[in-house]
Amino acid sequence: MAESNESCERRFRIENNVIIGEDASELLVDRGVGRVILDAFDAHPNTVGQLDVETGETMTHAEMKDLSVRCALWLRKQGVGKDDIVASSTPPMMHDFVPMLSTFYVGAVFNPWYDQYSAAECRDLWALMEPKIMIATDKTIDLLASTAKEAKVDCKFVVIGESSEYPTLAQIMAEQSQREVDGFVPLEYPMGSRQTAVVFFSSGTTGKQKGTMLTYEAMVNARFKHKYMPRDANYLYYSGKTWITGTHFHLYTIRNNATRLVAREFEAERACEIIEKHRVRWTFLTPTYLTKMYKADVLSRYDLSSLDALLVGGSRCNTDVLLKFREALMPNGTIVSNSFGMTELGGAGAMQTRHSRIVHSVGDIVERVSMKVLDPETDRQLGPDEEGELCFMTENRMTAYYKNPAATKEVIDDDGWCRSGDLGYFTEDGEIVITSRRKEVIICQNDHVAPGIIEEILLKHPGVADAAVVPVPHSVDVERPMAFVVKTPESTVTAEELIELSASYATYYRLIGGVVFVDSLPYTSTGKIALRKLKEMALKYAQ
Repeated sequence: MAESNESCERRFRIENNVIIGEDASELLVDRGVGRVILDAFDAHPNTVGQLDVETGETMTHAEMKDLSVRCALWLRKQGVGKDDIVASSTPPMMHDFVPMLSTFYVGAVFNPWYDQYSAAECRDLWALMEPKIMIATDKTIDLLASTAKEAKVDCKFVVIGESSEYPTLAQIMAEQSQREVDGFVPLEYPMGSRQTAVVFFSSGTTGKQKGTMLTYEAMVNARFKHKYMPRDANYLYYSGKTWITGTHFHLYTIRNNATRLVAREFEAERACEIIEKHRVRWTFLTPTYLTKMYKADVLSRYDLSSLDALLVGGSRCNTDVLLKFREALMPNGTIVSNSFGMTELGGAGAMQTRHSRIVHSVGDIVERVSMKVLDPETDRQLGPDEEGELCFMTENRMTAYYKNPAATKEVIDDDGWCRSGDLGYFTEDGEIVITSRRKEVIICQNDHVAPGIIEEILLKHPGVADAAVVPVPHSVDVERPMAFVVKTPESTVTAEELIELSASYATYYRLIGGVVFVDSLPYTSTGKIALRKLKEMALKYAQ
């Protein structure tokens, strides 16, 4: 049995080639997430919980409590409770926390939607989720309402903003009396109930969105030691509520008596201006954002010394970029931490500490998580420095994919281990390195692009006989989708036509990696497309 150094920030042990994170039972909370958040608001009512970096608008904990409780009272009056789904569709904005917290207060299921879904995507999600309530901005409400009607889903709509057709958030909150607000008590489920709190969407290899179900225990006991997010500080993160990071980080922000800096669209120079002006102490950035900052040469032109920690996650990060940020920021005491997480895991699985030695690693296993590595072909358990599929065990992992037992079985085995779909290994010291992605989803410009959907669209064209989509690495976008297409006899279809066709489902599905016409696609002996060979071909065409 190996054990990490006593001085390390995270402790773990390795037994029978399984890395076991520390128990950290002292961090567990046995109260409901709604109660925890309301207690945090009451403990520091005058704390500025949010600050809009563009308008200067602020919102105190007392104001955040009042707004979210009033919305919760309205939800209760609509009969919303256990197992009812409350959906929201907003970009990062000052009021995006209201649907989330109010849903938690009444013990219902929070279901955040991306605010730029296409009509086709919306129809799919209405059919899958059938939410009872949808709270959305005035910019998206018409599309959501029309697609709900097409999907024959009966849903009540609330608009954040102005509307003459639907009740607004301001109106429903004004309907609640102060006496009701003062006497409000949130619903709490007993620990161990495994009651669903949230359903996040996660793209799979088939292309259709899957609903990842997480419990109330997982939300209140998300794995993240609060020392990595300093108390009473300014935080900057661009994740919307549709990402597990956006939801988790906002809950952490409130519990840490910190201020969330509300920023909408990422821009490298502007992000640095915000960090410098507001003396941000903690930030979360995706590899794409970090690379854009690096290419903009911000490290030599902005003072980022206020940062205690810069957390990186969401996809694989360029090693050179990580190294440059470490060299620039770590002398000031900033920890630049690469990380690994999955919605299916309920959050982080591994994270770098100050003691991590391998720049491109994802660090050590986090508390209350275990990991093993399996041979992807035989499921044989592997040891140190042997590459295979990373598999994780944690009590906070998803319970299932919503209404999709077949997909659930592919990811969660009979013993409760979660297959990540990522290939990698661990060292003798327990440091975890991810080498490639086994799963097919393509991460392009922070969007999750499912190859299966593009392939389905391409194959509908009469001039296309066969098609396969694979990722091509890109220095800024992380990956770009490239299609290999076999034409039908006498077909005159062009690459430009197919690129435009790919964007018909959603703009971010555009084949910006290009289209390559081939005589045939490579297949394995089992009849599956030989993706590894196609990826090798894609690299040659991209050079």
